[in-house]
Amino acid sequence: MNRRYGWLFIGLGAILAISTGLLVFYLIRQQELRAIEQARQEVQLAAQRSAATIPIPVAARSLEMGALISSADLVLKEFPVDLVPPTAITSPQELENQITIAPIGAGEFFTARSLASATDAPISSQIPAGKVLFAFPVLDLLAELDIIRPGDRLDLLLSVPIEVDPERDPIIATGVTLQNIEVFRVIHPTVTDGSETAPVSLLLLVDPAEAVLIKQVKDVGGVVDFTLRSIRDREPFTVPSIDTDTLMSRYRLR
Repeated sequence: MNRRYGWLFIGLGAILAISTGLLVFYLIRQQELRAIEQARQEVQLAAQRSAATIPIPVAARSLEMGALISSADLVLKEFPVDLVPPTAITSPQELENQITIAPIGAGEFFTARSLASATDAPISSQIPAGKVLFAFPVLDLLAELDIIRPGDRLDLLLSVPIEVDPERDPIIATGVTLQNIEVFRVIHPTVTDGSETAPVSLLLLVDPAEAVLIKQVKDVGGVVDFTLRSIRDREPFTVPSIDTDTLMSRYRLR
């Protein structure tokens, strides 16, 4: 009898040991499966993050320092999110009214360090190398009618009296002195009640030699007028000068 119980206990012990072993194996296997699943999910998330892209504005061409950013200066390109620098400007709207304060290569990101607001940046940063800015006060009708805009091109006409014969009145000679002058900015005077209206000032973008010529034009005391060029015309016109005698002879006014 005792022997029978002994075998019974041994059998139960063996069953319990096997059951415990199977339970431990099951728990370890479940833990391994959870670890494998977690690793798989992490790999998928990493792959999704690396595959996700975002459109970023980059320079469409090389931009020099002082360039005013326009829509033609940028293109949108897709970049993986992980490769976009934290300092990169991600919205084209953030580039409106911005100028470059450092050169930007074609395809490079725009960053806050390389840009400044056109309203806050010094005007000198917007002047191209080799050019100067010349302020010219005008009472020309084109300026008074507020037709001239920044970026327009003008030709400068000058009429001056010339003495050809001491016994005659001076004749008036008129000619085109400078052509294709770029208007950088138009400055309108501040008008207050009772004050005399000041002339409109044109800020002209010219070569240093042209600035000297414009200075001379102002100093000779002649009459200056501007003509507005078509946006399609950038080449010089061949325009002969004309004087009073030529005008009288050509149109038989005497």
